[in-house]
Amino acid sequence: MDTSSVQFLGFTAIVAVLYNLFRAPAWRQTVLFAANVFFLSSVSKLWTAYVPLGIFLAFGYAGVRLMKSRTGRNMFPAFAVLLVLVFVALKRYDFVPHQFLIQAPYITLGLSYIMFRVLHMLVDAKEGSLPDGVSPLAYLNYTLNFTTLVAGPIQLYGEFAASRKCSERSILNSSIVLPALERITFGFFKLRILCLVLTTLHSSAVRQMLKPQGFVAGTKWGMILLVSYPANLYLNFSGYVDMVIGIAALIGIQLPENFNRPFSATGYIEFWNKWHMTLSNWLKTYVYTPLLKTLMYRFPAETLEPYLGVLVFFVTFFLVGAWHGTTSEFLFFGLLQGLGVSLNKMTQIATAKKLGRKRAKALESTFLYRSVARGLTTTYFALTLLWFWADWHRIHQMVTATGTTASVSALILAFAVATLALVLWEQLRVWVLGLQFEGSPFVACRSFRAGLAAYLGIMAWLLLGISSSSTPVMYGIF
Repeated sequence: MDTSSVQFLGFTAIVAVLYNLFRAPAWRQTVLFAANVFFLSSVSKLWTAYVPLGIFLAFGYAGVRLMKSRTGRNMFPAFAVLLVLVFVALKRYDFVPHQFLIQAPYITLGLSYIMFRVLHMLVDAKEGSLPDGVSPLAYLNYTLNFTTLVAGPIQLYGEFAASRKCSERSILNSSIVLPALERITFGFFKLRILCLVLTTLHSSAVRQMLKPQGFVAGTKWGMILLVSYPANLYLNFSGYVDMVIGIAALIGIQLPENFNRPFSATGYIEFWNKWHMTLSNWLKTYVYTPLLKTLMYRFPAETLEPYLGVLVFFVTFFLVGAWHGTTSEFLFFGLLQGLGVSLNKMTQIATAKKLGRKRAKALESTFLYRSVARGLTTTYFALTLLWFWADWHRIHQMVTATGTTASVSALILAFAVATLALVLWEQLRVWVLGLQFEGSPFVACRSFRAGLAAYLGIMAWLLLGISSSSTPVMYGIF
């Protein structure tokens, strides 16, 4: 079931109605479980295709229960490593020997996000911070939650359980329904309309880049290719998140936000603190912080501490790429993410040493610095995404057809366009937020948002009615 389709919206409407018929916890837990099973069952008609996923879930739940005991806590390292190895085998990473892979077809939908949830529960159970009484039904509703199964956001079990308890006492009313419908409408418009435009533009650029081009044409189409994809990916992913946050609100689940204006970031570390925030926070909590503490304990020299941070940043964000996909392209994508945050951290260290922290902060707050830094951050991210959507052969074809000089010129032009566009966007945002109505920004008024949502909803239906094209889903692995 396509999570950006009208059919999915109809399915979620039925679930919301059934869920809110009664307030009994058992009823609501059962409705959510039935919805999760139905959504998952739409992936394949073969029951055998679900067996590996079922075994993985059972293995994870057994581990969560085991970690409650002293014996289990002692077994944690081995159990966690085994869980990751099983995940790697089920995802069919290219480096896994063929004889270790299951040959029969099976589903892997949501497996990456399920692994994050299970691994976090294992860690929290070992440390005694996991809420008590995680029943099999609660575990399955958390790991298979249809609103977050495909592409997150990554919600920790404690937050999920807390929102479930609040929903047991809540009644669906206009204060919940109207904001949820607005969020769903905004997300649907991003996904089905704006992304369709950008997808068409990016596809045209790819086709042109595969043909022999002159310098001017190659530079132009290369710039369009670089700039259009990150914008498309952002609208695609954030549109999906808007939809599922609104849908989850209708069934009493408060999902965390996943984006906070990432293209306003003036550094790569800040960018990842604003882009896919639940992934960044998970990695910070369960990879970066524990690994940094371990290294600082082993190497206690104070002068080494900043450079240990650089190393841990690299390792953490290399895992970002490795988690996203199973091919060498994704490993290289992870390498570029690790280099980006590491170089950003090293630049911060060097600048603070040379200028002092106060003068460095003053420099970073200037208009010129922030403008250039935003452009560099966005352009670097756009460059890394080449290995997210294209393979080595396709990249080689495009560079060969366009020429090295035109390719480099396209990258420089993309930086200039991104820098200027983001400056104008930031200025426009300040101006719009300055338009006040009754002491608050006009765009934040409920009546304005409701009217805008209604207009965009009508426009989406009309445009979809006259268009035969569909927007490919890109957010499923990001």
